[in-house]
Amino acid sequence: GVIGQDISFSDSPLLTEASLANIIDHLKDNSTTGTARTITLNQTSVDKLTEAQTAEITRKGWSLAV
Repeated sequence: GVIGQDISFSDSPLLTEASLANIIDHLKDNSTTGTARTITLNQTSVDKLTEAQTAEITRKGWSLAV
């Protein structure tokens, strides 16, 4: 499936690096639609993201929130 709506994992500090990668892989690419979406993560999860993963979230037209 594809994640196409705003989504929050703010109450999920135990997400693994693999889980985060899977979530990012399944974010809908909104870069050409003009539809802004937000993914909210727990700070512990944000700290696990690589620079490339953060860039991928943004490239797909998503905002990252804590």
